[in-house]
Amino acid sequence: MKPFLSRAVIGALSILAIAACETRLTTEGGLDASNPFITLSTPGLNPDSIDVSTQLMVTVSASDNLSLREVFVGVATGGNITASYDTIFTAATPLFTKAVPVSLVNIIAGQQITIVGVAEDGAGNFGADTLVITVADPSAPSVVITAPPAGTIYRAGAPISIGVTANDIAGVDKIGYQILQITGTGFETIFQEDSVIFNPAISPASRNFATTVPDTLIPGTYLLRGIARDLTGNRALSATVAIVVQDAVKPGLDLTSPPADSTLSLGSDLIAVAHLTDNVGVARLSIVGIATRGDPDLGVVDTITRERQRPAPDVPTRPARHRGAAPDGAG
Repeated sequence: MKPFLSRAVIGALSILAIAACETRLTTEGGLDASNPFITLSTPGLNPDSIDVSTQLMVTVSASDNLSLREVFVGVATGGNITASYDTIFTAATPLFTKAVPVSLVNIIAGQQITIVGVAEDGAGNFGADTLVITVADPSAPSVVITAPPAGTIYRAGAPISIGVTANDIAGVDKIGYQILQITGTGFETIFQEDSVIFNPAISPASRNFATTVPDTLIPGTYLLRGIARDLTGNRALSATVAIVVQDAVKPGLDLTSPPADSTLSLGSDLIAVAHLTDNVGVARLSIVGIATRGDPDLGVVDTITRERQRPAPDVPTRPARHRGAAPDGAG
């Protein structure tokens, strides 16, 4: 940026006031004392809601009583001015109108910025205009699951690394994952989720979540889904990736009654009480009674087996977040 532009931009408001009231074309000595005029506009756009994800075009209109020498357009943020357009005329140009692109790189959605336009004529007179706009971001971030590959098989309770990547022009301030199932009617059940916050927001944003497959999941197919949020609060969900979960945890059984070495009367009833546990649920219980008759020293022993099988209730070791039960897959 040339030194005169910095001087002109700093005094933009005072230049506008001078230019607005200037009526002389020349001084009595014949010198040009008239400031050029310049205006900035965004035809068809609402300056209160400029989309940061699209190219911003600003129409610059400048004029001078004799000829323009230079026209400059820049973006002022945080006390700095970034040039977007600058041209020097090599022929007499009393009028100039053009739609020029204005860079919004590194501009955060929700931020209010000032677009500055400065015109200089051949005599060194300046005119300036400013356009204050608010940057908006109506677009949600893009987010994908990068790991594991679709169809990967896991045991319930096994470690799993879930990779998520998100991008957004305004910056990503939250990224995470979900393990879920979706019914044919669209009903979702989320079994596990986690996320991290980025401050300040960044783009792209990536994270590998080292976690474990919930041991409460019954065998079946589950979905992984990435979640993301940008700096302006727009949220996004990724396409799902399917994984297969198998049950590696055996059910537990503790026979609490009758006590060991109990004495029973012949013909009396034997009541067996068992405490059952499993990470997802017990489907069937079998109680087997074995009696031996005879004398092994004489080589004559009879074994009588009495067995009773019955369905067992769903008895998880802790509450699960799914509905229903299924046979234990560990056998």
